[in-house]
Amino acid sequence: FASGASIAVAFDSFTRFLMAGFNPVVFFDQDSQRLLSGNLNKDDVAIGISLTGETSSVVNCMKNAKKNHAKTICLTSSYNSAITEYADIKLFTIPIKSKYQKTDMHSRMAQIAMMDCIFIKLAFGFCFTITLSGLSKMALQPNESTAYIRGVYS
Repeated sequence: FASGASIAVAFDSFTRFLMAGFNPVVFFDQDSQRLLSGNLNKDDVAIGISLTGETSSVVNCMKNAKKNHAKTICLTSSYNSAITEYADIKLFTIPIKSKYQKTDMHSRMAQIAMMDCIFIKLAFGFCFTITLSGLSKMALQPNESTAYIRGVYS
């Protein structure tokens, strides 16, 4: 589930999982997301992506999914945000502000990298450290049901 700029992250992940033979579902409108969240069950996994963790439509979808006993994962930059209340697994990216960008593009890239790690783990059965030469280094550090991804920029 995603809204606004986070939809790009959700759609990118949707495409990867679809090409690997999984059966992902992504909707761009909030009404369809809400309907989907109400129809999930214990065999489903719901991923909520929200930079602030406070987007009401995404939080409500995660709440519905959790109520229906789906496994829930959130991806956000805010540790104590509303979305974390409904997530079985909490994934955090560290927000990086830049005076040259109006949007938090670095955090979006970190979110895509985190979703790529989930994809690699599910599709190939392992996780690793990602290095983008010259641009950034990103390290995945698991901590029980919480993981962090940090971008280091030169």
